[in-house]
Amino acid sequence: MCECERVSFVPHLRKRESLHARALVRLGSALEEVTGKEHEARRCYEQSHEHEPGNPYHLSEMFTYEAICGHGADLSPAMRSTIRAAIGACEEHAKASLELPYAFLTAGRLSLFLDKDYDALGWYARAVGYCQDESRCVPPGQLSEEMRRLLLLSRGSQQHKGYQRVVKLLRLVLSMDGRPGTGQLSVRPPVVIVTGGAGNVGPGVLARALPLLESGLSDFDGTVISGGTTAGIPGTVGGVAEALGNKKRFQLFGYLPTRMPHGVSEHRGYDRTFRIGDDFWPEQILQNWEDVLAAGIDPRDVLLVGFGGGSLSAVEYRVALGFGASVGIVMDTGGSADALLADPVWASLPNLFPLPVDASTVRGFLIPGHRDFEPPVCEEMARSFHSQYVANSSGKLPPTLRPWEKLSETYRRANLEQARYAIEILEAAGFEVREAVETPVVFEGFTEGEVEQMAEMEHGRWNVERLRDGWRPGPERDEARKVHNYLVPWRDLPEHIKPYDRDSVRAFPRILAQAGLEVRRSERTGGEEE
Repeated sequence: MCECERVSFVPHLRKRESLHARALVRLGSALEEVTGKEHEARRCYEQSHEHEPGNPYHLSEMFTYEAICGHGADLSPAMRSTIRAAIGACEEHAKASLELPYAFLTAGRLSLFLDKDYDALGWYARAVGYCQDESRCVPPGQLSEEMRRLLLLSRGSQQHKGYQRVVKLLRLVLSMDGRPGTGQLSVRPPVVIVTGGAGNVGPGVLARALPLLESGLSDFDGTVISGGTTAGIPGTVGGVAEALGNKKRFQLFGYLPTRMPHGVSEHRGYDRTFRIGDDFWPEQILQNWEDVLAAGIDPRDVLLVGFGGGSLSAVEYRVALGFGASVGIVMDTGGSADALLADPVWASLPNLFPLPVDASTVRGFLIPGHRDFEPPVCEEMARSFHSQYVANSSGKLPPTLRPWEKLSETYRRANLEQARYAIEILEAAGFEVREAVETPVVFEGFTEGEVEQMAEMEHGRWNVERLRDGWRPGPERDEARKVHNYLVPWRDLPEHIKPYDRDSVRAFPRILAQAGLEVRRSERTGGEEE
């Protein structure tokens, strides 16, 4: 049929050419497996490209088979230009959600042909995220087949690091089967990765990052992973760990190259560092993930917070997103962080969160509420928070003011999250919450300063809860598009909105008493209990 000039069932020329080209690709793929038919397979791929020269997928198959046969090592300038155009076509398809996941995989493979190794890792990470999404319809074995092709491609170029990195990424994904960890490294959950600019980050970004990391890491208990050097964001993380001293509750790991560049040194604030690769390359990122997965940690339970950064940070953000980690990018920190938030191929992912430059929001992102209640108790507390809000919101729009039974799921969940996080806020402000021996005594001794501190943390918690529910910041509130104009730092919140957070925290003792809990001033604060 491929050789037939008269194809009656698709008379439209453009459709006929497309169908013909696809048939040739399928035929070529089948002939690859037949000994002695390699030349015919190669000709089929060439003909498919001739029928649809603008189709990036046919071009990729043709060039892949040429490379496997040893005919595609040196690219002419014209061929490089053709491949770049094909990658651009894949990107346009990806933006329009067409030809997925093939647009991601093809753009990644073509990027390898151009030696754009970091771009290739990004495209493959996007494909990984798409294929791992259970809501997507993806042919079984898609990633395994892609890895098989890459292994065939790399046979003649064993030293090509780009192929090796992508193959390792795919192997890590294919090895995630939910079995208990077998790794030798003790990675204690929860896990936070802190990344961003090192040598190329400006002092302004570091000045903004420091209070955010101090707030987010001061009470964090788990494993923190960063770059391990004294420069930039990794150096800031090490400095925070050193400043905490005996109060530090997390273990800090760093991933470094075996040979440090001139002028770069290891930070002594890290508990343990690992030497991987000859320079600052993606090898450290992939080894980091290999150790986390080997410890039996679900990548969806990993958090990453990022500030600016260059091409290596761009890879780290994308690999984490592909694995399914929650990636919080601090807005307006420049570099690859801002570029990621503006990239339509990535910006709509549900596990990518644009975080305002706000210490309480970063803290809320890194430290979840650690106290769970029995479902009936938690719902009763959530109802009370809702009633508190309604009582003080008579002028607000109706969706948030409906009775609990008619309240939408998104707002029910918001009240439940508020109930779970109340204890975290109280403890961070210097209070203790404990079970009452008899009828709980409702604490009424908050100072105005304490109320302000806790209200700011409550707003940070609300920011994170809204972001995780799919809302995004914008100049005007739009319920249908989930855009909210109050997803901002506390300092930028309108003054007429702040009283809602203040009233909420004043109600904490009364609402916690419904769960049989009492609020008391901690002895370490030095204040008197009222």
